[in-house]
Amino acid sequence: TAVAAALRLSAGGGAFASESRSVTAVLAGMAGAGSNGLSDASFRFLWPVARSALAGERTVPGTEGTMGMLHANVAAAATLRREVATALLGFLGTDRHRSTVPAASDVLADLYAGPVGTSDLAVLLGDAGATNGSAAVRAAAAGALARVDPLGVMNHPLLEGRIWAALHDGDAGVAGAAAPVWGRLRPPG
Repeated sequence: TAVAAALRLSAGGGAFASESRSVTAVLAGMAGAGSNGLSDASFRFLWPVARSALAGERTVPGTEGTMGMLHANVAAAATLRREVATALLGFLGTDRHRSTVPAASDVLADLYAGPVGTSDLAVLLGDAGATNGSAAVRAAAAGALARVDPLGVMNHPLLEGRIWAALHDGDAGVAGAAAPVWGRLRPPG
């Protein structure tokens, strides 16, 4: 059954190849899961399956609902913010992210809306985010940083350095996403 497959995946860290039919069944069962909000425990139970759907180079049937499930349960996902952000940034580094609704970058930004700790910013500021080789990943990291509140009180040299570099990125999308963040860090006047 789908629940048994989720339990096996949860215990095994998401061995995707050997469980692809079971994963497909679980993902299909997740469509619309938590549209009224999953509990933190339920989200933690489903997270290994969702993470498996985001990982890898190919799209498994049923993954379409994963982004919607994450978006509908962003409050529960915030309990695993660094882990979810890492998976979303990895997904954004693939071509598969272009077809998701809602956009993975929007889900990432919603995950960082409001107050966050400096340890949660590490994912966005590191190699998985701001210094990644993919412009889509760098732009999404800057977009998520724009949602952190209050950002200006975080007097963090690494944050300022990464945003300054993004502001001068060769990709216009990255620079555009970084501009509002820089304005919040260094308001004119």
